[in-house]
Formats: sequence, structure tokens, C-alpha cells
Amino acid sequence: MTGRPERPPRWGCLLLERLSWYARLQAWILAKGVERYHGTIEPRRRALLAQARGLVLEVGAGPGTNVGLFPPGVLYVAMEPNVHSHLYLLEAHRRAGVTPRLLGGAGERLPFRSASCDTVVMTLVLCAVRDPAAVLSEARRVLKPGGRLLFLEHVAAPAASRTRLAQAAAAPLWSLLAGGCRPDRDTPSRLAEAGFSRLEVEPFSVPVPIAGPHVTGFAER
Repeated sequence: MTGRPERPPRWGCLLLERLSWYARLQAWILAKGVERYHGTIEPRRRALLAQARGLVLEVGAGPGTNVGLFPPGVLYVAMEPNVHSHLYLLEAHRRAGVTPRLLGGAGERLPFRSASCDTVVMTLVLCAVRDPAAVLSEARRVLKPGGRLLFLEHVAAPAASRTRLAQAAAAPLWSLLAGGCRPDRDTPSRLAEAGFSRLEVEPFSVPVPIAGPHVTGFAER
């Protein structure tokens, strides 16, 4: 599938993102409202994060679900644009006994020098960013040669399938309620187009309506 420009976020999403109560609600939902879902994918998450090495940058760390799951000896830096998630992130660091290294900012512009990170982590992030191509380009830029982007994402179902049709129908309201998340984003194609030297993608499914199709894997610079 060729790279096709995605429709820009709806004005409703952009306006809601500026409201403090909306940002607080999104932070709470990610921290407390989807615990059962996170439990379902935790084995996959643990296996993925066990591959992290060296300086690890997590883009879109959310409430800190991944904090404490990295191997000993890594230098972990969490980056999260929603400041209302930072309290949950700091609490996750405290519970895990990890020194907080927390940054704000968006994935489209990472505050790191080129070729400075050993590992970049994105879990359930590429579904919601405004410009996935730019985020992946930035991840590739900051990775050292041989460094890896580790990812776990829910993705679009196969074209013309019933689930894909349901995803397309649900996308406008889903995106409005879920902080810009799109259930029909073709993330594997975006990864394939991002210019990494090696890409491994493993599909799997989760028993969740609309957002069941998932992928995990790595992209190597």
C-alpha cells in the first residue's frame, strides 16, 4: 500500500485537546479506564520491552504503563505531551523505584541529537499522533546505527473486512472521544515506508471490539 496523506484531525478533536478537563479525562482513561485491556496485552508488552538496550526513549509514555518493565541497566527517559499524565508517570516511577527522567513535547519533534538513542519505544502511540510519518522519521533520526524502534500498536483490519468497515464507521466518534486515536490507521504500511534498514512485524489479535487487530515488532536503523 502506497503512502497516502491522511485526513487532518477534525476541528472538534483539535479544540477539545486545548481543554484542561479533556486532557485530564484522557490521562485518567489511559491510567485507570483500560486496565483490563492492558492486562490482556501485558505478556506481549513484557516480551517487547525485554529487548530494550542502552539509552531508551519512550515516546508517548502515557501514565507509565511500561515503567519498571525494562531490563536492568538501561537509561530510561519518558516523553509525554499530556502534562496531566505526568502525575501518573511519576507515581509509576516511584512504585518501580526508578529515577524519574520525564520530558514533555510531541513525537513529531524529539529533543534529542541525531544518532543519540539506542532504543526508541512506542506502544499504542502511532494510532493517535497527528503525523505518524513525521514521528517515525524522528525516531529513525535519533536512533544510533543498529538501534531499534520497538513498537506495539492496534491497527487497521484487512481492507474490505467487516472489522475494517466498522473501524471506518467508528473512526470519527472514536477519535473525538479517544484523544485523536484512529482505529483504522494502517501503521504497518507507515513503518514499511519509514526508511528503516530492517523491519519485523508480528500480527496478533486482542478480543476488543473495533480495535482487535494489533502488531508488535521492531524497526532497525
